[in-house]
Amino acid sequence: MADNNRTLSPTPALNNDLLAGIRQLFTPDEIEVIATALAGSSSTEAMIFGELFRRRLRSSSLLQSMVHRWHLDVGTLVGKLECATPEMRIALGRAVEAWYDICLREGLYPWGRSSKVVLSRVGLHAVTGPAAWGFAVAIHQSVSSEFVLRDSPDEMDFDTMPDVASLAHAVLEQHRDWMTDPDVAYRLVTQLAKLTGHRYFRLDARPGRPILTAITTSALAHDLADGSLRHLWLQGVNAPPSGT
Repeated sequence: MADNNRTLSPTPALNNDLLAGIRQLFTPDEIEVIATALAGSSSTEAMIFGELFRRRLRSSSLLQSMVHRWHLDVGTLVGKLECATPEMRIALGRAVEAWYDICLREGLYPWGRSSKVVLSRVGLHAVTGPAAWGFAVAIHQSVSSEFVLRDSPDEMDFDTMPDVASLAHAVLEQHRDWMTDPDVAYRLVTQLAKLTGHRYFRLDARPGRPILTAITTSALAHDLADGSLRHLWLQGVNAPPSGT
C-alpha cells in the first residue's frame, strides 16, 4: 500500500457527449491500449492516430504484449480510429493529453502503460457496477488481508459496540486464523470504520497493541492507478461519492 501525500490533480472539463461516443466505439481494453500508444502525442495529430498507433505498436514490446494478452484485433482497432469522426478523434486526443498530464504530475505512469482507473478520471472509462464505500487492510508479519467495505456502516445494525482496541485485536485474531469466518471479520472491520470514522484504513499488528492508521485518498488513488488495486472502485477516490 503506497503511503504518500500526493494531491490529486483536478479533472479537466471535456465534452461528455463525445467521450460517451468514444466509450461506445471502443472496448475498455482497446481504450487502454490506445492511451498507452498515444501517450505524449498531441490532439493536433488526431487525423493520423491510426498511422501513429501502427507505428508505435511496431516498436513497442509493451503494446504488443497488451494486444496479445487481450486478444485484440489490430486491424479492427485501427479501423475504428480511422472511421471515428474528426470531432471524436480530437476529443480522444484531448482526453489522452489530459490523462497523460495527470499521470506525469501525480507520478502514476511508472511502467509506461495506462490504467483504467486514471482513464476514468478523464472520461475514457466508465465506472461499472456499484462502487464500494470503504477499504481496509490488516497486516501481520508481512501477510495482509484486504477488506472491501461495500456499504456504509451507518446502514448496518450492531448489537454491541466494543472499544477500538478490542475490535482491532479481534480483527487481527481473525487475520491470523486465515479468516476462518470472513463474515465475522468483515463485520468487525465495519464496526471499526464506524467507531473510528475512518473510511479507508490499515491495521498493523505490533507488539503490545495494534496500530490503526488512516489511508489517504491520494495513496489509494496511486495504488488504484498502478494496478495493485486495479479492479476496485471506491467512492470518493476513483468513483463519485454515493448519491452524486
